[in-house]
Amino acid sequence: LSGMFGGGRSRRSGPVKGRDVRYRVSIDFEDAVTGARRRMTMADGTALDVNIPAGIETGQTLRLKSQGEPSPNGGPPGDAMLEVEVKPSKIWERDGKDLRMSVQIDLKTAILGGSVDVRTPSGPVTLKVPAGSNTGAQLRLRGKGVQTAAPGNLYARLEIILDDPKDAGLKAWA
Repeated sequence: LSGMFGGGRSRRSGPVKGRDVRYRVSIDFEDAVTGARRRMTMADGTALDVNIPAGIETGQTLRLKSQGEPSPNGGPPGDAMLEVEVKPSKIWERDGKDLRMSVQIDLKTAILGGSVDVRTPSGPVTLKVPAGSNTGAQLRLRGKGVQTAAPGNLYARLEIILDDPKDAGLKAWA
């Protein structure tokens, strides 16, 4: 009974860890896809070096050890918890580990085939368009999606556009 009413052994309280601090951070779509190391300035003015892992998604939390509030009695500092929001991209859509995008090609390239430069999160590449391609055809760029241990793919959906819709030669051909 003495243990229930405070008698018996005395409790020793050692140093207490500092409080964790929570922040919301917004990161670029490309950083979420390829991974990055960035210096971020938090709301309280502190600057933190952050490793952004490839494949992170909105709503996930990054823990930065010992970057929170200091301990009140000499214990270890708390952690900084960064809740991530990935900014949307105007070019790519994310589909798990894969990315999807639209690529505009002219009528001549669609009929005869050819090459077109395509922007990927890891840099520009040349995409070979097969002869006789239609709008809606999807071409795969292997390994150009989210750069996790097993990288995803980038799927380019072709859209045929006319260079000059009022071209008299094009009207005569049609």
